Amino acid sequence: MISWQSKQQTFVALSFMEAENMAACAATQEALWLSTLLKAFGCQFSKPVTLLDDNQTCIYYSRNRGEIQ
Repeated sequence: MISWQSKQQTFVALSFMEAENMAACAATQEALWLSTLLKAFGCQFSKPVTLLDDNQTCIYYSRNRGEIQ
């Protein structure tokens, strides 16, 4: 199942990392909603949902619970 939408961000990002993080958060919310919907239809998942991002700072930020050094 694929979901797609296009809209302007509702918040102003002060950096590329912050914009990527907001987009990743929205994608995660959508993935959780879709997986809940599919589970309601009886679909089973054998693997977790994977979210891909190519911004190294955003990846570091996400893995370290929001701490940037």
